[in-house]
Amino acid sequence: MEPSNLLTGPDTWWSSANLLRHAARYAALAVGLTLLTWLVLALSGVSPYGRRGWLSWPLLMWCVVAGLATYRRRRDTVMGFRRALQLAAAITGLAAVGSAVVLVLFVLVAPAGLLIGHQAELRAMLEANRAQLIKLNGGVAAYQQSLATVANISATSIALDDLIRRLFVGLVTGLLAAILLRKATPDDAEPERAPRPPGV
Repeated sequence: MEPSNLLTGPDTWWSSANLLRHAARYAALAVGLTLLTWLVLALSGVSPYGRRGWLSWPLLMWCVVAGLATYRRRRDTVMGFRRALQLAAAITGLAAVGSAVVLVLFVLVAPAGLLIGHQAELRAMLEANRAQLIKLNGGVAAYQQSLATVANISATSIALDDLIRRLFVGLVTGLLAAILLRKATPDDAEPERAPRPPGV
């Protein structure tokens, strides 16, 4: 039996076949890369809260796909659709929640000019669509309500919006990745569980 020490044991954080631990590792990577993207945008004078925030979404997509691919290659050589989807959902959920928490802190400590710029961007978008909006039934009230919402935007509301979008992007990516990366289970293998021998 192999030793289970901190660095070389078969059930450590970095080598464990445990699905949740594997998901947490790739979710943490996604959050770290996302934070780095926000910092680069902020240092460039661009608000990471608005339309430019999509630049960090491909990083989450890559982490989901990479997480599934490495888990199948190293720990689950006949990983089926169910286990692949579970892993993708775990990575997405942990990454989305982690990014939302980090984003709240980021908004609170970042220069106020970034939030002001984001509000100005949203107001410009509303103004560009004002003519079409006010033609609708109750459009004037909706326009005024949208302006009030933009004026009162907070770190929590920005993070909540980001959370919802990341969940959608990550789950769609995970569904496609689970379909593409799944493998049929041989007759002589335990369903969705055929880890490689130690050292392979």
